[in-house]
Amino acid sequence: MGSVLSAAMIGELLKTDPPLIEGMPHPDQALQPNGVDLSLMSVAHIRSAGCLGVQAEDRVLPDLAPQEFTDGWVCLPRGEYLITFNEIVHLPLHIMALGRPRSSLLRMAVSIGTAVWDAGYHGRSQSLLVVYNSHGVR
Repeated sequence: MGSVLSAAMIGELLKTDPPLIEGMPHPDQALQPNGVDLSLMSVAHIRSAGCLGVQAEDRVLPDLAPQEFTDGWVCLPRGEYLITFNEIVHLPLHIMALGRPRSSLLRMAVSIGTAVWDAGYHGRSQSLLVVYNSHGVR
């Protein structure tokens, strides 16, 4: 049986060694009632097709075009982007995580596609950011 972690439980796990999450630029702002807001390290526009084959040698990742940040901001036109988070997660063996977009993004016609972070996962993650808004997003 599973449950959602509270801010207090997450706060305690942030004090462990290794911490649940490290590399948060603004930890006081990131901690939410039932999760943590992640921040962007990098954004890259997806410029070509990929190939997902049965064999590893059949797998081809698309070409990426890094997007530049100016004064801490990146302006993205409509399109698909690979985003890399600042934060590094260290999930204990009894905790898995799900990433979900904040409703603020959805109200701007922007979505984030995420994968499951399995129990025991350690590392920096990437996700798919899709800007549906024809006017883009900053």
